[in-house]
Amino acid sequence: MNLAKKSLCGWTAPMLALGLLNACLEPAEKMPSANPSREGGAGWVEEKVPAPSEDNPAAAAATSAVLGQRYAWDVSGFTKEFTVDVAEDGDYYLGAWIDGLPGRAYDVLVDGKALAGVSFSPAQDGWQSVPAANGSGDAKVRLAKGTHSISLRGTSEAATKVERIQLGVTPQAAKIPDEAYREYVRSLVSKSLPAPKLGLEKAAVDNPPIAFAYALNAPMSYTWYTSVYLNQGTAYTFTTSNLSANADPILYVFNQSNPSQSWFNDDYAPPDRNSRLAFSAPSTGYYYVVLRAYASSTGTGNVYQNGNLLSSACPIAGYLMFTGSSTNTGVLNYFTARRSSASVDPRIWLIDINGYMRYYNDDYSGPGTFAWGYDSRLHGDFGNVYNMLVSSYGSGSPSGTVDVYAKLLDHPDAVAFFPNLNANDAIEAIPYNGNYNCIAWSGGLMDDFYWPPDAGNPWYVAGNPKKSFDNFYGNTCAWGGTCKRYGDANVWKYGNYSSDPTGRIVALWRNNLDGKYTHASVSKPANGAPHGYDWESKPGAMGRLMHPRDALVNEATGGYGHIEGYYQNTGFTPKVAANGKPPEVISAAQSIDRGNSVLEDAVRFSAAEKGLLAAAKAKHGPGMQAEFDRLWAAWTATFPKLAYRSDPAAYRLSPEYKAFSDYCAGQGKAVWPQLFDKLETRDPIVGAAVADILKDYQALLDEAVQDWARNQVRADGKFVIFSPANARMRMARKLIAAGM
Repeated sequence: MNLAKKSLCGWTAPMLALGLLNACLEPAEKMPSANPSREGGAGWVEEKVPAPSEDNPAAAAATSAVLGQRYAWDVSGFTKEFTVDVAEDGDYYLGAWIDGLPGRAYDVLVDGKALAGVSFSPAQDGWQSVPAANGSGDAKVRLAKGTHSISLRGTSEAATKVERIQLGVTPQAAKIPDEAYREYVRSLVSKSLPAPKLGLEKAAVDNPPIAFAYALNAPMSYTWYTSVYLNQGTAYTFTTSNLSANADPILYVFNQSNPSQSWFNDDYAPPDRNSRLAFSAPSTGYYYVVLRAYASSTGTGNVYQNGNLLSSACPIAGYLMFTGSSTNTGVLNYFTARRSSASVDPRIWLIDINGYMRYYNDDYSGPGTFAWGYDSRLHGDFGNVYNMLVSSYGSGSPSGTVDVYAKLLDHPDAVAFFPNLNANDAIEAIPYNGNYNCIAWSGGLMDDFYWPPDAGNPWYVAGNPKKSFDNFYGNTCAWGGTCKRYGDANVWKYGNYSSDPTGRIVALWRNNLDGKYTHASVSKPANGAPHGYDWESKPGAMGRLMHPRDALVNEATGGYGHIEGYYQNTGFTPKVAANGKPPEVISAAQSIDRGNSVLEDAVRFSAAEKGLLAAAKAKHGPGMQAEFDRLWAAWTATFPKLAYRSDPAAYRLSPEYKAFSDYCAGQGKAVWPQLFDKLETRDPIVGAAVADILKDYQALLDEAVQDWARNQVRADGKFVIFSPANARMRMARKLIAAGM
């Protein structure tokens, strides 16, 4: 739980306006690893309460705070304890949000002492706001300023199903609003949830698609679960009944500290849709009982333990994402991100290929530097995970949307290049791929290295790298007019956007040591692709990297430096558009799929041109070729240590390149056949180097760029995506035609 929930909590009533002092105190189960550690036997289960999150600074100003909470079982029954910090002396009314049953009362304890004649007595089935009352009505509790424990104790496991307590100076202030939850339950009974889906990136070029599963803006929903304490060797039966018309539950029970002890059932006696599990507990401890909807068959139902009603009108829902198509194995990442509101609190559950639920997490807190807040994450080797269930932590905020990711690899190689990047924060989107760089990816492209401040592209402005980047992201030719990145490319404008940080979708980096631009990173919804939990980068030829926004900061020589500014969609932010909806942002690959853009066929040398090159080589004998190859090998051997660099010029700063370049300059046209052979490989670093060596002929390269600009829209209306490699090949063909 995050302290921010004190004022939001998923409830809409302005609590302080009601005279509420201790607003909405919630427990939350925070696990630093896959499953929580448990104190021995039937002792207390501690539940971590983090500090306030930045998405709700008002919480820090509240007059009281929750310091912690825990639950336990002993011979007296089950107890849920909240530790609160009361800001001032006074008499307070108490309210609790309880998954209760009529006739099942819970004693009230303050600082370990029972309040005589005071109890929480639910008036109906299911989740509800229940006042602490005595024979005369709602009871007041005298609390001095400072820290106190407030506990609920019952004889049933259901006593642990208390999500929050609320203190107020009036009975109304202590009542927890329930309108949102009631409406949610009605929606489950009357509707079905969207079917699960697996997101896969579509690649329009020779680039392997991502191997992880994802869903953007997934409709997360609360599905019922509880914790029960089972004794080794005792027989237990869990069943469902009284299902609503469309409900079809799958019932899970698993040991919270031993994932190998797990059971599930769907449709125990078809066509009856109820579920039933019967087993003897292999060990003593806490077990989770979880319901989820089969496919989209949502609704409500009752749950029984050994014939005793555990809870009624239980929501049967949850968002299930299929992960079985991912080929990634070993240590993997599963997480949620980009919650639709501050009160949305997702919990994730992993289900293996055989259908058993084994692992879970809520509010991840790990060794990295990124603050996950309410988002959940599991990091480890969890075997063959086939599905991931995403549900709400509690009923107080039962629905919302989140981005969901599953089966992502770590990115250990990145840590060597970025000293401020924590290994726990480095998550790989795709492996090593030299086809495109960070600028290409940030602009929605995947077919080449793009570097606008280099000659040989339509956005290049000599001596003005910043203007070159502005032209690229703004779809503007260097000489004026329109030069789009691709047919559906958005126009992005540069700025700081401190007043609207959510609009920052591309970050431009610059190193203070030499003043040069170095990198661009992206964030949702930059190019219509999944970008992970915060920001994503394509460092040079390396694999794509998900990382915290500032984790790549490094002002040392060769470092990325810092973020100088951001690009944002022109005229509106991702949150607001003229029609009230976010602007559509799609990649070049998606534009090609829609038939609006095309990749130009690769320009190659003709048979006649290859004959001329071969004849020219023969005139100079094998000695030149051998020396060329030696110097070439020495230069290209420096590439691995520069793999994170996206600027092609960065590869030309070494002594090895100077030796190679000087040799080529000394040989003049005689070495062109060797250079053109390398150019036809279409390697972007090599191509930029050849253009640099032949810079005296830049006018021919400019002609190739202008030719593209005049013909960027075909007769059939499709936009031709600019190819730096093709422009350089056209320059070479002009040189061959002019004579070597």
